[in-house]
Amino acid sequence: MRFGASCVLAGWTSLAAMGAGTHGPASPPAAASPLSPLRELALFDHEPGLKVELAAAEPFVVAPSAFVWDENGVLFVAENRGYPTGGDGGRAMGRIARLEDRDGDGEYDRRTDFALDLAFPNGVLPWRGGLIVTCAPDVLWLKDNDGDGKADVREVLLTGFATNLTTQLRVNHPVLGPDGWVYLASGLAGGRITSPKRLGEPPVPLTGDLRFNPDSGEFQVIDGRAQFGHDFDDHGRRFACYNRVQVQHFVANSGWFARQPGLVATDLLHNCPELVPNPLLRGGGGGARLFPISRNLTTADSHAGTYSAACSVTIWRGGALPDRYLGGAFSCDPTANLVHFDRLEPDGATFAARRLPGTNEFLRSPDDWFRPVFLGTGPDGALYVADMYRRTIEHPDYLPEEVRKRTDFKAGSELGRLWRVKSERRAPRQAASPKPGVSRSRPADGATSAATSGIAGLLSDLSATNSWRRDRSFRLLREGGNRETLQGPLRIGLGAARTARSASLFFHLLASFDGLDEPTLRTALNSPHPELREEALRLGAPKLAASVDLATLAANRARDENPRVRFHAALALGELIEVAPQMAVPALAQVAARDGRDRWFRMAVLSSIHGQERAFLVELLAQSPQPDDPIVPVLADLGEFLGRTVPPEALGEVFAAVLNGPGTDLGRALSLLGPFTDTAASRGTNSAFDLVAASAGGNVAAKWLVLKEAALGSFDQPGLGAAQRLAAVRLCRQLDPAKTRPKLLELLRRETDPILLAATIRGIADPRSPDGARQLVEASLWASLPSATRLLVVAALADNPRFHPVLVESLAERRIPLALLGAAQKEQLRKSRDPELRSRLGKFLGAATGGDRRAAFDKARASIALKPDPGAGRGVFRRACTACHRLDQEGVAVGPDLFDIRNQTKDAILLHIVIPEHEIALNFAQYVCETRDGRTVSGLLAADGPSGVVLRQPQGLTVTVPRADIVKLEASPLSLMPQELEKTMTLQELADLLAYLKGEQ
Repeated sequence: MRFGASCVLAGWTSLAAMGAGTHGPASPPAAASPLSPLRELALFDHEPGLKVELAAAEPFVVAPSAFVWDENGVLFVAENRGYPTGGDGGRAMGRIARLEDRDGDGEYDRRTDFALDLAFPNGVLPWRGGLIVTCAPDVLWLKDNDGDGKADVREVLLTGFATNLTTQLRVNHPVLGPDGWVYLASGLAGGRITSPKRLGEPPVPLTGDLRFNPDSGEFQVIDGRAQFGHDFDDHGRRFACYNRVQVQHFVANSGWFARQPGLVATDLLHNCPELVPNPLLRGGGGGARLFPISRNLTTADSHAGTYSAACSVTIWRGGALPDRYLGGAFSCDPTANLVHFDRLEPDGATFAARRLPGTNEFLRSPDDWFRPVFLGTGPDGALYVADMYRRTIEHPDYLPEEVRKRTDFKAGSELGRLWRVKSERRAPRQAASPKPGVSRSRPADGATSAATSGIAGLLSDLSATNSWRRDRSFRLLREGGNRETLQGPLRIGLGAARTARSASLFFHLLASFDGLDEPTLRTALNSPHPELREEALRLGAPKLAASVDLATLAANRARDENPRVRFHAALALGELIEVAPQMAVPALAQVAARDGRDRWFRMAVLSSIHGQERAFLVELLAQSPQPDDPIVPVLADLGEFLGRTVPPEALGEVFAAVLNGPGTDLGRALSLLGPFTDTAASRGTNSAFDLVAASAGGNVAAKWLVLKEAALGSFDQPGLGAAQRLAAVRLCRQLDPAKTRPKLLELLRRETDPILLAATIRGIADPRSPDGARQLVEASLWASLPSATRLLVVAALADNPRFHPVLVESLAERRIPLALLGAAQKEQLRKSRDPELRSRLGKFLGAATGGDRRAAFDKARASIALKPDPGAGRGVFRRACTACHRLDQEGVAVGPDLFDIRNQTKDAILLHIVIPEHEIALNFAQYVCETRDGRTVSGLLAADGPSGVVLRQPQGLTVTVPRADIVKLEASPLSLMPQELEKTMTLQELADLLAYLKGEQ
């Protein structure tokens, strides 16, 4: 679990208390020492209509990181004792506690150590009378066979999960999925996974999250890299979180997109919250807003007042809370000392997370020691909160050495609380008598023995309002049922279900028992519940091609009034594209014309048209234009895709289809042919597009000429949006440089958008004509360019070996300062295959790292003794640092945010400036990617998927590289930060910069 932001130049600074709530103190005290449970309870601030109760506290529970009730209502708590670094010598100290409430007063007052000596246990799940426990490197199954409350069976279900990262970043959160498999969050860690039940099978690299069958040992790596926590809603949709974003939706499985070779789908998670707007944080630096009332600490400027440690996303599915929470998402932020709630509102193919109107936070405290890390629903329907009560929750590895020296990471390690939150008006119904020999765990609504429940009782509980009872019944039916005895009752239950959520449970159980026959799917596709129609398309898609009736129903669902049904219809229609293209292609074009502004719909449609791309293009262009034409972004993505995949002999067919299309106008033609020609040319396809147009016959060549002229004049055309202007620039890259270069040079001087600037620079630096690269570094133009644009120019010249002679010449003449090159870019030049170029480089390019850097640091230390001017230092920061760092609301967050740097010494700050490789945080390692067209692209790894990678570069630019185009991708030991940056400053300027970074006045 990631309880804090990672950083390179890290320290701490106070986060001002935000908006005191209506149910807590207006001036919260700063807690230098722990509070008693009753005092902590008195300080809670929460939303109206709620009641908070203490369920357990030390010594009955210590360092709780997860909990669960078994089918009999007995509570088990994973205790992450020893966090963050373990006991003496790294000794495993974790435990599983078995808790009972003997006197029925609502507080657990008896504990039994169910299991001892576990390595940082962080997840528990009941299974077949025992517990599945995550504690890397293993996933264990523990069971008490003799009834003494202690596990006497310890079986390894899976092993090989990584333990080389911090104890926050480990496999966690076992959850029973709607398919009856157990899902695990990877914790951003990797590993090589094996199952002792499947001896002889090779280890499988863990590149994502994982699901497994605990009975057979079968397992699969799945989409996502959930950090700490994931969950399913009532309809089988999976959600996750990471430290900056508290709820993310897995919109679709990557398998859908793998059907279409050449389609790059690198990030299948949708960030549901509205992130704090900040135009300076291009590239994913935003966070969701929070309103803490503690005086706790944040480790980055851009994190202040936003999530920095989101964990345990929990979809509320019914129980003892007010109805306003139903279907929404809870999550914890232990660094902000609060539990947050978001409504999940439909938003196209996915959801938008929004806070309830008129409220601040669900539960928060002014006590800095309140550390909520896990949430769950109890047998009584209440929401329970695991409070890993302690002074410091951040792991030492995420804090710089100076901060680590003065931090007590063990303070509170013997403490821990569990809190119960419920409606103040709703009294949970008492349970029937518990199993003999088990003390009542008050209140234990529905927690009767599984043996006395019977199949009928379990089926009945699938319609319970309390989600704990539904989950219990679902699990027990999966454990003990079989297809022969259950398919009939489940079909009856599906037909009788009155709510969408109970219908979904019956449907998923039928699917897990291979019971989705044609009549069942037909019923579901015609259901009045859109959720069930959606699930029928998702789970029944492989069976559509075998039934004309089902295929027709699926095609009709492309016009469904519910967006998520249309989205899954678009995915499912890909299963019909070969056997019934006459049915699938028009339906897909209708979806694109209606929902094309949504990127998820565009991906779904493109994944489904394999083999029918030209027919789809013709059908799409026949759709009538609309205001803010939804087809335009579809055409742009389709153009990119076709440019990667269409063979040279078929280029003319694309030109003819676009330029002769009945609904084609300037915007539509530019939107497709701009990215199409640019991408086709970059992969070496015949780029003599005038000949291509001529070969298409008819009047295509004449229309192509008109389009070229229009593109040259479209950069400032008010009627074209930014995307179409970008397409025009990309198309102009394929035209005669003598005509396009003056226009592009003019655009370069006045444009500020980094994406359009990068495309413009690539258009000028044409490999076919080296004069363009020379014009970019011509003295008068270079002098007029702002520093951010200069970095983009250097990146374009360094990426392509054809431009290295121009770059080296400019470096040798000192026109381009050596400090503008990053270490990886210098390394690219050193590896040039041109011996003359390497020889010339050796005369002025020293080692990127080594002893000379230490000598440079010693020399630069003279700046510390100078009298600084912090105001002037801000100007130095703007000039030298803002392309990759952010401070005081200025700059772009590519590298670490520097807000926390002010608690470090000037010596430590200077060391990172002069020797960037001294410390590189985990999340800021640079990757170098060599591509088939000879380029070398470097940047931070923003996304890595089966179909490609996304690298984030200075100014927040992103470069997407399809997997098929990658020759080599590897992490570099070198920093993205430029080498010899101190040489761009005088000692006085360096002194001024250090004073500004320190916050001196």
